[in-house]
Amino acid sequence: MLKQNLLKSIVLTVTLVCVLLLAACGGEPGKENSEQTPSQTASEAEYDPSEPVSSEAETESETSETSSVIPSNPIAKINGGADEVGIYSIVVRLTDQAADKGVVELVYYGAKGSPQEDSVVNTFRIEYYKESAGTYEISTFYNGEVYQNQHHKDEVKVTNTFDATLRAGSVVITYTPDGGEAQEIFKADAEYFRGSAN
Repeated sequence: MLKQNLLKSIVLTVTLVCVLLLAACGGEPGKENSEQTPSQTASEAEYDPSEPVSSEAETESETSETSSVIPSNPIAKINGGADEVGIYSIVVRLTDQAADKGVVELVYYGAKGSPQEDSVVNTFRIEYYKESAGTYEISTFYNGEVYQNQHHKDEVKVTNTFDATLRAGSVVITYTPDGGEAQEIFKADAEYFRGSAN
């Protein structure tokens, strides 16, 4: 367990260093990470200096049912990256429209055309609450196991990155405010994240 957590920490650290290096270089179109929100069309990218800049030219995918994106969502901003195999990273940042306490769940399905296409290959859960000081306590769970705890954060922003042995074909993200109903806030396939970086 310790070895697995150490490996996850190393992979996350390497990913973050790469993102920071890309951002420091000014970011170039064609990089695999994208700055997209569910409320934006695929051709409307939002600039964030902490993320690489992606190209704004993309046509909507007509080949996959999972490539649809919820057209309007003020609750969260979703960014991600995918390579030719599938999705390898998702960043969830909640906006001030989110409740002071809630849960975000990311459910990943297998790569398109694979035997796991309709099967869940990974789940990632984010539980958070706002403290009286205005900061957030955040707990994350990777496939049901405690993954990481973050204390006194100014915002709810969590990155879920896979190691080299796992890629996902699509992701469905739900949000449940404390005491409320679960609602789907984002749904996309790997092509969405690859296409937005071209």
